[in-house]
Amino acid sequence: PNVLRLLGVVHAPHAPLHTVTVLCRRGSLVRCLRDARDLQEPDLLQMMCDVAAGLEYLHGKGIAHGNLQGENVLVQGDFNCVIGGFMHSGLAATSERDDSCQYALQDRMLAWYAPEVLGGGDPFRRKADMYSFAMVCVEILRRGGAPWPRASRQAMRANVL
Repeated sequence: PNVLRLLGVVHAPHAPLHTVTVLCRRGSLVRCLRDARDLQEPDLLQMMCDVAAGLEYLHGKGIAHGNLQGENVLVQGDFNCVIGGFMHSGLAATSERDDSCQYALQDRMLAWYAPEVLGGGDPFRRKADMYSFAMVCVEILRRGGAPWPRASRQAMRANVL
């Protein structure tokens, strides 16, 4: 379903949990796009479709990602894209979250946050994921480049709002 497959969890006393997932040989979408410069438009379109399929699967299960960006999309050896980066994800309707995590991510992810999220809304909504998906598409078209790469925090907020 274009979602990173969880194989297991490692828990050691007095240590954080670690997840064990399948290996995605090409790394993050951003790294892959920067390394594989020979990808053609149909390949890029397929990557967008892969991410869309992953979001469709998550949303169909009632899960909003809340942290979708190119660094959280991983690319397998065959260039198939899967959504990962679930550390701060949540269930759209019922998950409890630590507000400090949301705001710590905000500066780094400003370009990927939907306007309603920048206005104080919940990033763990499917609508917000769709805006983030559009920004991932921008990253794909820019071959790993972030949306508004040189914009200041204030300019980026103005671009989004």
